[in-house]
This record gives sequence, C-alpha cells and structure tokens, in this order.
Amino acid sequence: MSDRRALAQGLLWFVVANIGLLFADAYGYILAAGGARWTAGWLFVHVALLAQLATAMLLVAGLVLALAALPGGTRIAAVLATVAATALQVLLYVDRGVYAHYRFHVGGLALELLWMRGGLAALHLSPEDPRVFAAGVAGVLGLEAGALVWLCRRARLRPWPTGTVARRWVLATGIVGGLVLLEKGVYAACDLWEVRDVTRVTRIVPLYQPFTMVGFARHHLAFAPPPIVAGKTGLPHYPRAPLRFAPGAPRPNVLWIVLDSWRADTFNPDNTPALWRLGERSQVFLGHVSGGNNTRYGTFSMFYGLYALAFDAFAAEARGPVLFDAARARGYRLGVYSTSRLAFSELRRTAFVAVQDAIGPVFADSGIAAKDAAAAEAVGRFATAADPRPFFAVLLLESTHAGYDFDPAQARYRPYSERIGFLGPGAGVRPTPVWNRYRNAVAYADTVVGGLVDWLDAHGLLATTVVVVTGDHGEEFNEHGYWGHNGAFTPEQLRVPLVLYVPGLPPARHQGLSSHHDLAPTILALLGVTNPPEDYSLGRPLLDAPGDPYAVACGADECAVVEGDRTLTFGVGVHDPAGIQVADAAGRPVPIGRAEAERCAVEVLGMLTRLSGFLR
Repeated sequence: MSDRRALAQGLLWFVVANIGLLFADAYGYILAAGGARWTAGWLFVHVALLAQLATAMLLVAGLVLALAALPGGTRIAAVLATVAATALQVLLYVDRGVYAHYRFHVGGLALELLWMRGGLAALHLSPEDPRVFAAGVAGVLGLEAGALVWLCRRARLRPWPTGTVARRWVLATGIVGGLVLLEKGVYAACDLWEVRDVTRVTRIVPLYQPFTMVGFARHHLAFAPPPIVAGKTGLPHYPRAPLRFAPGAPRPNVLWIVLDSWRADTFNPDNTPALWRLGERSQVFLGHVSGGNNTRYGTFSMFYGLYALAFDAFAAEARGPVLFDAARARGYRLGVYSTSRLAFSELRRTAFVAVQDAIGPVFADSGIAAKDAAAAEAVGRFATAADPRPFFAVLLLESTHAGYDFDPAQARYRPYSERIGFLGPGAGVRPTPVWNRYRNAVAYADTVVGGLVDWLDAHGLLATTVVVVTGDHGEEFNEHGYWGHNGAFTPEQLRVPLVLYVPGLPPARHQGLSSHHDLAPTILALLGVTNPPEDYSLGRPLLDAPGDPYAVACGADECAVVEGDRTLTFGVGVHDPAGIQVADAAGRPVPIGRAEAERCAVEVLGMLTRLSGFLR
C-alpha cells in the first residue's frame, strides 16, 4: 500500500477523531452561555458548533490531501496535519476560556497576551505558568502525531478495497456539507422570521458567518418581515438593577441632536455661529470623544453608555437602551426624526427598537440638505404640539455625511468640490475644495439647528429644555492617510463637539476628557434616576465629576483607549486581529517596550471585564 493511500485512509479517522475532541471542548461555550436546555436555540447551537468545527477540520484535510498528491509531499502533508490539528485544538481551548470570562472571541489582544508575562492568568486560562502551558501544547502535538502515525500504520495492515477511500471521503464531505446547508438554512429562515432564540446563540460560535436572505426576500420575493419586537430578557444583567427615580424629580424636555460626521475643529464662531452662540450659554466639552469611528458604534455608545463592542449582543437581542425606558416610565412623549430611512436601519433593532412607534415619517424632499431642514421643522412641530407631557426628541441630521450636501446659495467657503473624490494627494495633504465642501455642509447644518433652537426659544420652550448637540463620529480628510471615517482611531475620526444646554446652569467650558458613554448617565440623572451609573452604563454624569481618565472607542474588529496624550488600539475581532499599538495625540505611531505593552494589555482587560458584566 502506498504512503499516499495510507495517509488518505488514516487521515479520515484522524479528522473524525479531532472533530469529536473539538466538539467535546466546544461544549464549554454552551455551558458558559447558560440558559434553558432543549429549546430551539440550544439545539441549533449544537448543530452550528459541529458544522463549524467539522468544516475547519475538513479544510485542513483538503490541504493535506492536496499536498500529499504532490511528488514527495506525503511526509510534509502528515506534518501539516498534526500541526494544524494541534493549532485548532489549542486555539479553541484558548477562545473558549476567553469567551467564558469576557464574552468575546480571541482577537489580537488575546493573542498578544498569550506571549506576555502573566498573560495566561489575565485571560483566566489554565495552566497559568507559560512553561507548563507550552509543555501541554507540545504534549497535544505529540499525541496528534502519534495518533496519525498509528492510524496510517493500521491502514497499511488493514487497507480498504480499491475505491473505498475516495468514496468514504466523498461521503464524509457530503455529510459535513449537508450539516452546513442545514445549519445555514435554519439560520436564514429564523432570521427572516425573527426567531431570536436561534439567531442570538450564533455569537457563541467562533468565526460564525451568518447566512441571511432578508434583503433578497424583501426585494425579489415581496416578503414582508415580521415586526421587530424589543427584547427584555435576553440580557438579564442590563441593567444590573431596576431603575429608581427620585420622588417629585423635575421632568425637563430633552432635545438630542446628532450631526453625522461632525468633527471637533469645525465647532467655531466662523463655521458654526449658531451653535457657538448656544455654546456660550451651555456646557461645552472641549475634550469629547465618540464611542466609535462610525455611525453604528458612535450612536450605540451615546444612547447606551456602553462600549460599542457590545453592539452585536444587543442587536441580537433587540434590546433597547434604558435611556428610553426611563423616559417612557417618567411619562415623556418620544419622537425620533431622521433624514435617512430607519425602516431597515441597524438603529431600529438597537437604539430605537423599543420606541419604533415614535419614529417620524420619511421625508420626501429632494436632497439630503432639504430633508434635514424638513426633519428639523417636524421636530419643532412635535415640540410645540398641544400636549401637557414633556417631550424627548431625537434629531439625526445627515447633510454632514460624505457627500456633504448643502444649499449652494448659502455656500460660505470657496472653492468647493462639486462632487467628492477621495483619490490623489499623499497622506497629510488635505485638498481645500473637498474640505470646503464639508465645511459648507457643517455650516448648513448649523443654520438648521440654529433655526430649531430659535423656534423653541420663541415658543418659550428653551427655558425648560435640555439640549444635546454632538456628532456620532468625526471625519478625516487625509491628515493621516485616511478619508472619511471607519478607517482608524485618529483624532479627526474620534474627536467630536459636545454642547450641552441645561436650563438654569451657568455656562462653562470643560477642558477634561469626556466621551459618548457619559451622555446617557448625564441625561438619566437629569430625568431623576437615582441608581449609580454602574447599574446601567460605563460612563459617568458629566455634571457631577471631573474629566474621564480615558475614553473608549470601537470599530468592527478593533477598539481604542484614548488618554490625554496618546491612543492605545487593540484587536478584539477575529477577522482583523491587530495587536496592541500606540499613537500620540496627533495620531503618529509611538513604539512601546514589552513591559509597557504588558501593562496596557492588563489595563484593557480590566475595562473589558466591566463590559462583560452586562453581557452574561
């Protein structure tokens, strides 16, 4: 019997055995997640985990068999099989341990900690001694190698009939393929019909890739998805305790305005004169940082007061923020007005999922700028409606988003680009025409907001209305080689203005660091909530304490810790597992030593531990 055929026969049993071992270890995810047994979600996660692990081992087998088919490749293929199987076993063990404690899967931060002194203990992995852990990995490698050698020798002693090896590999591939199709089909159906018991459990599965057909069904099959129902029980530790209210606490009106992509340095008397005048009688936070570098994460952080790393968990549960729960409980009438359609927006199943009845109409005006003006007018009508209840209105403006729409007749900065093109100059060169177009859009949004504030003042409402004006995130114009947002954690993408008008409070300018995570606790305190902020957020009331020691911002696979003079970024995702990196206040990379990297990593894990308490 040839070495190649013996390897193919032995490898099949090797793959089956490793799938079994991986699944046995992966059962720890299910135990860590808890919850009721024999539900649809509990059954589905077994299938999803098995399909994921079997697919991974089958891909390894495919590479091994392809390598073995090459001249002289059998021995190298056997080595690859043992090393790859060992790597999968060890990575799964590490990931399961990290998920059980922190509720996220292994990314750059966890991988870097594995090589640091005290890293295993920080990740709550056993054994904590790196030498013992390395010996364990070596032992697994030895067992894998020994098993494959034994299986190949057994194959030579008991060879299958000609053609049987190929047929059994085809059968194994078919079984795994069928399992994957079943799992993906069930997920797609449950996603269509909002069967949350099934879709929520996929966050347990490492590297899970959901298959969804909601968009296809909506556009091509005339499918009307069921309404999204706000969840209340899927995250039992959010909040940690029921909200409590001070007896007889005042109920001021609240107007919360968000300018898309509004960066900090455009808040000035020239570019935003109306908002600057409002700032002269408000609390202005000059060191304010968004909780994300895009709309999804920046908006999540401001309304929830939690690190945006938790976005997927809250979206899966369709759990809205306690901010709006409190407003409802206190008898507010709510209105949410947006230039962009919120019908299928991610915001509809997160921030606004529990107030969908408060979402305003779709504006038919031509152009984003005109829609912004129409949305502001709608908020004005809502605020002045004949209703004795206080109002809580949210206004999301989009003219400052890429495209940068404005009324050309009001253009203040020239020359400006007629359209946006982000290619051409090297890093550090900011094209004046593009920058001017953006500043014109900001100036236009300023007139829209200024008109709404004047409207409230003219109707006697400003004296009883708390006004929040900020950006969901910033916007970069090639200062560090990036355009727009969602590209990095540079100051231009994270630093945003914050104007907080509180009737009766003397105006002040706050130099310290503040973040979007502080907004929900600030407003909840003004609504009379007496719980400590730790019950529902990771922020602090802006009016009760000095500046934050740090701010946290997140993207899809990375987060950043913004301190006074530097920004520390670290990977939390598995798709782009970047390690720990440091930049100075201007966004320039700063090298750090091993000891400092270890200190930073432990500090970051402490922050993530605070978040994980809400996700259990």
